Amino acid sequence: MDGQQLKLWRLNHNLTQSQLASLLGVGKRGYVTVTEWENGVSKMGRLYKMQLEKLLGLTTEQLHALLEENS
Repeated sequence: MDGQQLKLWRLNHNLTQSQLASLLGVGKRGYVTVTEWENGVSKMGRLYKMQLEKLLGLTTEQLHALLEENS
């Protein structure tokens, strides 16, 4: 999943960047981190990928396939 797909998923679920950051357990200024992920400035770390898997209802393999497909 690339940054634009993450953003579309977030918007389709009516979540703000801050709300998504909170759901993923990102720190106090998490919306900044989510912005960086969505804009391709930084990559999501392993812990956050695991949290995203849970939110999306995907297995690790499925998420990795999405991430690889869009790298």
